[in-house]
Amino acid sequence: MLTKEGREVFTEIWFQKYRILSQLGEGGTAEVFLGEHIRLGYLRAIKRIKKEQPAYEQLMQEADILKGLTHPCIPVIYDVEEDAQYSYIIMEYVKGPSLKALCLKQGHIKETEIVIICLQICKVFQLLHSAEQSILYLDLKPDNIIVQESKIKIIDFGAAKMAGETRQRISMGTIGFAAPEQYTLKGVDRQSDIYGLGNLLLFMATGASGTAGMKLLEKEKEYTNSFKQIVFQCLKYNKSERFESIEQMEERLLALYPTRTERKTDKSGASIAVAFAGVQPRCGVTHICMLFTEFLCLRGKKAVYVEAGQHRDIQLFFGEKNQTTFPILCGEPELLKEKYKEYSIFICDYGVYTEAGKSMWKMDTVCFVTCVKPWERQFWKNAENTILQMKFHEEVGKEKQFYFLINLTGAREFFSLAKECKVSCLRMPYREQALKEDKELQSLLDRVLKGNIYEEKKRTFKNSLFGWCRTWCRSDTYGYIIGRIFKRTKRGANAVFRSK
Repeated sequence: MLTKEGREVFTEIWFQKYRILSQLGEGGTAEVFLGEHIRLGYLRAIKRIKKEQPAYEQLMQEADILKGLTHPCIPVIYDVEEDAQYSYIIMEYVKGPSLKALCLKQGHIKETEIVIICLQICKVFQLLHSAEQSILYLDLKPDNIIVQESKIKIIDFGAAKMAGETRQRISMGTIGFAAPEQYTLKGVDRQSDIYGLGNLLLFMATGASGTAGMKLLEKEKEYTNSFKQIVFQCLKYNKSERFESIEQMEERLLALYPTRTERKTDKSGASIAVAFAGVQPRCGVTHICMLFTEFLCLRGKKAVYVEAGQHRDIQLFFGEKNQTTFPILCGEPELLKEKYKEYSIFICDYGVYTEAGKSMWKMDTVCFVTCVKPWERQFWKNAENTILQMKFHEEVGKEKQFYFLINLTGAREFFSLAKECKVSCLRMPYREQALKEDKELQSLLDRVLKGNIYEEKKRTFKNSLFGWCRTWCRSDTYGYIIGRIFKRTKRGANAVFRSK
């Protein structure tokens, strides 16, 4: 029997409870039906999964995951039934258009609306990632988001898995939205969900995902540069360059529209302290700290260099000659923050981390400066083990931000090393002195300071000769001509991402 719209209508009764009204959808792994509870009159979505298929056990894990979750953006699971051929998951019926249908209808969604939707998804991912055994969603796509006015529901947890799960699984991510590591089933973690969320943002803004969507977003004028940078950071191929946690991404999104979104805390008036320590002596910690402090001061920020501990070598050396363009303090950073409240950013130089003491681990962010020569890598590995141990220490906390700041290395070498590291890695560009305008340092500090205080200044080059040259030198035509002249197809630090 068919309706006027051509949809098949069922008259079956399942489990002596549910009258099957119609089929809602069908995929490669399951079918979903709309059922009505005969006695109560409530509508239910019933997912039917064939027992013979290879991914059966993996799909049935959805019931185990959903039964322990309670959130307004997650559908409720009511029951599980089975017969000889199928298993059935009975859950809340969510009525409304999918996000995909909404995007196809509107063409694209406004930035403010995208942020509102994304913040709701962030809350769901926080619940999943902070569970007793972390849950990874791994299949975030517009088809799995149902929009109900300004609220959303995330459906289909069939690809979700427990973090650290070791049994062999079938890749369930959707091509075009899944993170690169999902195709190999190696290294899948919370940052894989962040990649998926970035692709969802991209689809809402452009109607496309992946490389095609990124090219379209670069040309879009309706979206701010800050929004674009959030999307591009989510979609970094290397996991260490993405947001380290969903909370960090949420903070950046909240900073876009602080008056329109509900912020728990306003950090605009609070100071932030960043600790820098070397994994070995003479790896450039002091130079980096002074460079960062000078750069921030040139940009009009109230930053101060802190020589942590009892040594006063830097303070005495520069104090006598009066050569610095930035203030210098000496002592314990925690006490200095209370005493010198006129400063908003404290750049703390701890020397070598093995001699730093407990106070270093209490800073807002901790950066370990390291070099990458073969004979120096053992120091890096030792520091990495220490960080992983300290993450579970009560005084430090799991949410603490740690970074390896790799000094004196090229871009290609940095990418190969960062893939092997379990802690987020950043690359320190070589600088002899600080300049007021420095895009690389600006981007690096924005990451380290978590976007709380350091704000990017928007710059456009549309009407300048430099801007025209900059655009031309990034074009495919320029790359092709240079490649023909020099008889090569790859050029520059980003050569690994260019096609022939």
